[in-house]
Amino acid sequence: MNGWQRIGVVASVVWVLYGLYLVDYSYEEAKQAAQGEYRDCIELADLSSEADKPSKGMKLSDKQHCVDAEGATNDATRDDAYGDFIEISVLPITIGWFGVYGVIAVLRRISSGFKTREVKEKLKKGSSKN
Repeated sequence: MNGWQRIGVVASVVWVLYGLYLVDYSYEEAKQAAQGEYRDCIELADLSSEADKPSKGMKLSDKQHCVDAEGATNDATRDDAYGDFIEISVLPITIGWFGVYGVIAVLRRISSGFKTREVKEKLKKGSSKN
């Protein structure tokens, strides 16, 4: 591995670690928001059961609805975190590596075309001297 490739590998590892940090941070924020919504839902269910007005408030089964909704929200949040990790970390690294190697390949191809032309011109000059 040459020096530039080593720098690229180190930068990629740092980028992945930073992406993990960002995803973990956003996951924790979403999780706390979901827990807040769950607490609000349970409090509303408790208030409605204390008021004994099932037609206007939540029924006892609505507490189960709160529990189910909280579980689904946590699952969705976790799935979003994995998707965010791929978008933040893996995708840019992949695009970056392919992009850099693509540019290098194009530049080498262009450079080899000029070198071929120079060699042909030198051969013509060399054969015309004889």
